[in-house]
Parts: sequence; structure tokens; C-alpha cells
Amino acid sequence: MEKQNKSKPANTLQTWVLFLMRTAIGWHFLYGGLDKLLSQGWTSRAYLASSNWFLADVYHWMSNLTGLISVVDVLNIWGQIIIGLCLMLGIYVSELVRAYHTPLKIYESFMLAEKCGINTILTHPSVAPALNQYWKQYGGKIKFIADCGWMEGTDTLGAIDYSIDNGASLCYLQGEVVDQMVKDEKWDYLNKCLEKVRRQGLPMGIGAHRIESLIAVTEKGIAPDFWMKTFHPQTYWSAKHPEWHDNKFCFNSEATIQFMRNRKEPWIAFKTMAAGAIHPQEAFLYAFENGADFICAGMYDFQMVEDANIALNVLSNGQLKRQRPWMA
Repeated sequence: MEKQNKSKPANTLQTWVLFLMRTAIGWHFLYGGLDKLLSQGWTSRAYLASSNWFLADVYHWMSNLTGLISVVDVLNIWGQIIIGLCLMLGIYVSELVRAYHTPLKIYESFMLAEKCGINTILTHPSVAPALNQYWKQYGGKIKFIADCGWMEGTDTLGAIDYSIDNGASLCYLQGEVVDQMVKDEKWDYLNKCLEKVRRQGLPMGIGAHRIESLIAVTEKGIAPDFWMKTFHPQTYWSAKHPEWHDNKFCFNSEATIQFMRNRKEPWIAFKTMAAGAIHPQEAFLYAFENGADFICAGMYDFQMVEDANIALNVLSNGQLKRQRPWMA
């Protein structure tokens, strides 16, 4: 297997380049917010009223509610200003992300996902209580695939029990966990995990970042109900770095394509956008054309509508050049 090199501290030039990029992006947000704030009479009403694509009816409805438009305008203006300042000042790490994802924001995101036709999310078992609350309080129908990897206070078998007890529709062994199990040759433990889920009548998948791991799994005669495999092209600049710096997730795209071409189990491709390095238009097309039956796309609420429309367009425009039969 390819060795993962530990990240080295950035040199002076790299530090300055990253600083300038962060500042430029921050200024872009800040300027956009300040321009709206200082432009007398600016409102998002015209933008919402002119929408003519997915959820257009919802946006048209919003544009006719003066009170709601006032709230949207304030959130738009100050959201851009705050994001811009945080980027320019370097205040953009996990604290800001956690502050953004309030319980209400999480529930709103689930609702929006369902309106966009997204009926399943993939998440760590620790998010299950929020999902249960959403189902109970808001009547949500969205299902979840449990990423059964490490969980504080227990092992993978314990994470599986917790996931099933809290309503998981499917379970799978998280990619890095499988990579390590294969490296340590923990075949008995891997089989126990599959059997535990299947005894409960649920499908069980196996994930991996390394295609060598999945090849080794099949050589041991282990066949999951579905595969979770990182998959993206190597077309972005940081993928060409000679060392691994958490900048690449699929190390051999061609080998992944060849492996999946002969598999009869459904394949869910994840890390398709390489953590934001690839535009969803390119990422989704690449994944579906090369054999993925489903894609797992990480999105904020404000990206869902656009990403859902991109996926729908890729699947329905009649231009998809795909060799592998659909397995789902």
C-alpha cells in the first residue's frame, strides 16, 4: 500500500500564498456584504422572484412575503460580512462551523434536503439523536446510512449496535477503518461486523480509501451488500503534490473503475469533490460515467439546491457515457 507521509510545516512562501488567498476570498465575501449594506434599497426579492429552476415556486412564494424577505436580506448581508471578516482574520475553524450548525439549522437542512429529493444521508452514529429528534418533532422521512467507524467509549461492533438501535437503515465499515483492518489482517473481526448487521436484516457495506483494501477483501471471499469507495479525478493542482498532505482521497482512480466494473454490488462513491477541490459539475459527471450507482456529496444547506440540480441534470440530459450497468 502507498505510504501516507506526515504533513510537514509549510515554508514561508507557501504560508504567504495561503494567507493572500485566504485574504482575497475573505475580501470577496466582505465586499459583497458591504456593497449590499451600503446600497440603498438593496433586496433579494428580485433574485428570488426571477428564479426559474428547482424550487422556483418556493422562492416565488418567499419573494411575496415582505417580512420573510427582510429576514433573508439581513442574513444575506451580515452572513457575507461575517464570513469575510472571519476569513481575513483567520477565524474560520471548527468553532465557526459548530456555531453555524445549531439544532434548528440542522433540522432546516434535513427539511431542505428532502425537498430537493435527497432521501438518505450518510453520517456518523453520533448524529443519530439529532435525526431521531427530527423524525419525531418534524415528521421527517429522511433515512441514514451509519458510518460505523470509531466511536468514543466503544469499538466498531459497539458503534454498529448504537447505529441500529437508533434507526440506521444501512450500515457500513468506514473507509479508513477498513484500510487499517486489512493492513492488520483482522479478517475475523471484519466478518463479525458484517454478520452482526445482517442478523438484524439490514444491508452492510464496506468502505475504503485504498482500492488495494477492497481487492484484498474480495480475495478473502468477503462480499458486502454494497461498496463505499473514494472516487475523484486527479485534475486539481494539489493532487499532483509528491507527498500526501490530506489533499488526495482516491489514490488510483483507474484501478477503482476496473474493480467496480466487474462487481455486481451497488457502489456509493464518496469524496467525489475531493473536499471541495473539484466543482460538482465535473465531480458528479465523472463519478456516474465511471460506474458509481450513487454519490455521497458533502454540502452545506446553501449548496443543496444547486448540487441537486447538477446531479439531476447529469442523470437526465441524455449525455451520460457509462459502461458499467446500473446496480441499483
